[in-house]
Amino acid sequence: MADGNFREDLYFRLDVITVDIPPLRDRGDDVALLASRFIHEFSEKNGKAVDGITADAMSMLAAYSWPGNVRELRNTIEKMVVLTRGERLTARDIPPSLRSEVGGGSVNAPRRSGMIAAPDSLADAERAMIYRALEKHGDNRTKAAEELGISRRTLHRKLRQYNEDVLESTGDDGPGSAGEGGAVS
Repeated sequence: MADGNFREDLYFRLDVITVDIPPLRDRGDDVALLASRFIHEFSEKNGKAVDGITADAMSMLAAYSWPGNVRELRNTIEKMVVLTRGERLTARDIPPSLRSEVGGGSVNAPRRSGMIAAPDSLADAERAMIYRALEKHGDNRTKAAEELGISRRTLHRKLRQYNEDVLESTGDDGPGSAGEGGAVS
């Protein structure tokens, strides 16, 4: 407006509600959800039978800073779907420039010991979100569950479901806190 490139009256007509959306790099949990949506969209659009993404590929995508925000993620997923030869996107499908920035060029992203690939992309996304929350809170399950909006009981069930309960007893919940009735379900 100050330079005369935008009409002041139009600005005030449009300036009813301001919505501040943080950049994608600050919304790591959204990467998995958006990636799943884009995989589905571009699989249908291109007539490809791509039904998900591996955990290591999702970890690499989540580790990237996404300077181009959602549009860059969308374009990256489209490229991966178009060029993949498999039914699931893998770390090898990630463009080399992105792969080298997050993993030193290696197609083998660091993984928690004993991690087993989940059967579908929604489970991959869910698992990635759970482990990011656990890492963020120093493996404190109570705080991670609160951040995820689920109960501790649900968090424990999800960890068992993935057969990846790799955390040591951290003592974050005090003695005898295995849940109601002393059982974790």
